[in-house]
Amino acid sequence: MDLVYTVSAKTLTAKVLIFLYENPGSSIKDVSQALGISLATIRGIVYRLKNSGYIDKAGGGYVLTDKGEWFVSNILSKDRGKPRPSRVSEKAEARVEADSEKTESISSEIASTEEEAVRGTRDEELKSLVDRVISLEKEVRSIRSALNRLSRELEELKKEVITKEQRAEKSSHENSLPKPVMNFREAVDVLGYSSFEELRLEGKIEIVGSLVVDKEFYEEFKKKFPIPLSEVGKLSTAERRLLEEMIRDARVIVRAGREYRLA
Repeated sequence: MDLVYTVSAKTLTAKVLIFLYENPGSSIKDVSQALGISLATIRGIVYRLKNSGYIDKAGGGYVLTDKGEWFVSNILSKDRGKPRPSRVSEKAEARVEADSEKTESISSEIASTEEEAVRGTRDEELKSLVDRVISLEKEVRSIRSALNRLSRELEELKKEVITKEQRAEKSSHENSLPKPVMNFREAVDVLGYSSFEELRLEGKIEIVGSLVVDKEFYEEFKKKFPIPLSEVGKLSTAERRLLEEMIRDARVIVRAGREYRLA
């Protein structure tokens, strides 16, 4: 006949006792899957029930002891019409019923067992959480250390690149005029006489009157001739300066009062 469980049967510990009462020999895994409760919680409850004498190990599972069977039959369940006969021996039942004052103590013991199991499970979960936090903190410190190292390496790399660029720029200035058109004295002062002579001998500069002109700039400017007088205003400052010096140096003449031509 089906059992109708009392309110106290709703506790986790009571559910474990009832399940083992109806399914003797069940393992911890069986109980966990049947009740939908974590293995850790069921394991804690089962071990405490065993230590309290309510269940005992039987092969690969657990069964109720006389004490456990009496508690389930008389405290956790009742028949719908008449008292349900217990599966414990009459001798054991007489011994337990004779000491009916223990009922309240047993109920308290069951509740305590469940509280300890739940508390144990929470302690395990808390420890697991703390361990995870510690692990994450170590990972964060490791990442920060790696980022700091990468930042230092990046700064060193930037300095190296800047240094190379500065050297390249300096080398470029040493091998060419800093500006396309310069006064003779200014060019010598900036480059130094030896570098100036080196550029002159290599044909990288053109001396036009009192000016020193970058050779490439000079050749490109000559390609613009003839230049109409009306277009002179469109020339750059350096080009107009060079044009004036070329006129003074007789390298450019005015033709028919309309345009400048190379002499």
